[in-house]
Amino acid sequence: MARTGTQFIHVSGTSNTHLYGTYQLVSQNINNNTSTIRLRLYFTYSGGTTVASSYSTFKLDGTTVKSGSYSYKPGDHLLGQKDITVTHNADGTFPGKSVSVYSYSYQFSKDTDTGSIPAGVIATIPRASSVTATDAAIESSTSINISRASGSFKHTLKYAFEGLTGTIASDIDTSYGWTIPTSFYAKMTNILSAKCTIICETYSGDILIGTKETTFNVSINAAINKPDIDATFEDINELATSLTGSNNKLIKFVSEVKVTMTATAKNGATIVSKKIICGDGKSLNDNGTLSLVESGKFTITAIDSRGISNSKEYNLEIVDYIKLTLNVEAFRPTPTDNQIAINFKGNYYNNSFGLIDNNLDLKYRYKPKEGNSWTNYSNLNKTLSDNNYSNGSSEINLGDMFDYNNAYDFEFVATDKIMSVAVQLSVAQGLPNFDWGKDDFQHNTVVYLKSGNELLDYEKNDNRIQYRDAKGNNLFPETGLFKKIGTFDEEEN
Repeated sequence: MARTGTQFIHVSGTSNTHLYGTYQLVSQNINNNTSTIRLRLYFTYSGGTTVASSYSTFKLDGTTVKSGSYSYKPGDHLLGQKDITVTHNADGTFPGKSVSVYSYSYQFSKDTDTGSIPAGVIATIPRASSVTATDAAIESSTSINISRASGSFKHTLKYAFEGLTGTIASDIDTSYGWTIPTSFYAKMTNILSAKCTIICETYSGDILIGTKETTFNVSINAAINKPDIDATFEDINELATSLTGSNNKLIKFVSEVKVTMTATAKNGATIVSKKIICGDGKSLNDNGTLSLVESGKFTITAIDSRGISNSKEYNLEIVDYIKLTLNVEAFRPTPTDNQIAINFKGNYYNNSFGLIDNNLDLKYRYKPKEGNSWTNYSNLNKTLSDNNYSNGSSEINLGDMFDYNNAYDFEFVATDKIMSVAVQLSVAQGLPNFDWGKDDFQHNTVVYLKSGNELLDYEKNDNRIQYRDAKGNNLFPETGLFKKIGTFDEEEN
């Protein structure tokens, strides 16, 4: 007869005799992760007529399969067989198996030999399915994919997340879409992502044959978890509201805006910061008042404990008020006249505030320099051009009541609906160009030499006037431009 199975051992005897051990897979138990293997022991004679022995003992893996006398013709002769059960590795692979053969007869000495069935030669038994899962945000779905070793396997999916555990689904074949529950929010109040573990239990029938795990990232969807924010704005400046007729319409440089901001975090988070910023750079960290605002644009921002922020912009109507200014010069048209004239100009908001139009009043008063009593205010006419005003193309003469022998103090006041601006200045007493006295000659204006050099300084010394030019050089007597006449000097020619 021909040998059956795969050889795992060969033992040589005398007289052309041999022992061969073979193995053959009989069955596998998926639930128990085992294989049943049949071992056979063959006696082979390759000589002439017959070979015999009056005694013998042959054992296969410790079990006696032949004893007593024998006589065999040439060929293969089955001495006996034995079924063994081998448990596979956890992953279903065959671990290998050592098998002993004991032989004792006329042709074989009393001895034990060992052969082996190599690891991996027996088919791998399907075991626990592998599992993967895609990253997902709370309230969205992760795709759980199962790679099973047998089409008959079913699976139960479970999860473990930050102390939370539960069953996702049972009796699953190869894939499952799972929506991340909102209960996960409570475990992510200060973070945006965390690891979730998926446990896949593989069943063959009702028998659990193995478990495998995978992890995936659970995240917070910032787009749907931004804090809810809103704000109200109210101008609490009474002057501004009286001019605009509304507490929602602002006036630049004037309005005081009371801001009330609300911010609510979502799904277990808390608000950690709030910010209110006006377009002019002024800001608040919470509800409050922004004074003298220069912009109608306001941006509010809230940040929650997860670091998610939300901003909102508001644009309030604002009157682009121009601050009132006033520049004045006052002077005597002629040194020895009793008249004083002025030029003035300034900026002025020449428009309406909404409820009330702006208007501009100009007035002035004066007093002698050494006096204490001011006159009553007198009004001044002005010329308006867009958002500017002035005295026009000609100076305004205030009259001839200003004795040129006296200096005068003036106060000019410009007033609109928002503010007043005052300018105070003095006009000196009037002086003649020169004073030719009995003993001297006094210049009250700038004296020029023929050369054009301006005389900036002089001093009286020994009844003579020493002139100096713009560079501080003495012009007498070295230059020869002056000569002595009596007790004073005059320009030659």
